[in-house]
Amino acid sequence: MGDADPSASFLADLVKSIPGAAFQTRYGTGPGLRYTYLSPGIESLFGITVAEALRERKVLTGCIVPEDRAAYGAAVMHPVRTLEPLEHEYRIVSRSGERRWLHVRAVGRQEAGGEFTWPSGSVQPSPPSRSQHREDRYR
Repeated sequence: MGDADPSASFLADLVKSIPGAAFQTRYGTGPGLRYTYLSPGIESLFGITVAEALRERKVLTGCIVPEDRAAYGAAVMHPVRTLEPLEHEYRIVSRSGERRWLHVRAVGRQEAGGEFTWPSGSVQPSPPSRSQHREDRYR
């Protein structure tokens, strides 16, 4: 048997198995909101590589449809002020032009140095029935 950490292998397999992507994010000191980890599932959702999204956060938020950007921004900032979990649904248009509803959830915490972190979160496609119902409201 090798020296590989079984818990690291388990976590890597778990992240690969979720429909969507896992992330870690920091907000506060420095350049505002930034991703510190994105799982490979981000590419299937947005059509953007992990490396590109880690380099430039705005490539992901730029996929959010204009009508949903303000609500998304408010939803992300709400936990910073209240310490409540982040949970929000929003629409994107992926790089390939596919329009879809996503559901983000994360639990954050205030760090001693003043930053707010979401040490683990997920963004997943919304269930088709709920997405269709919401899409019908916008027609």
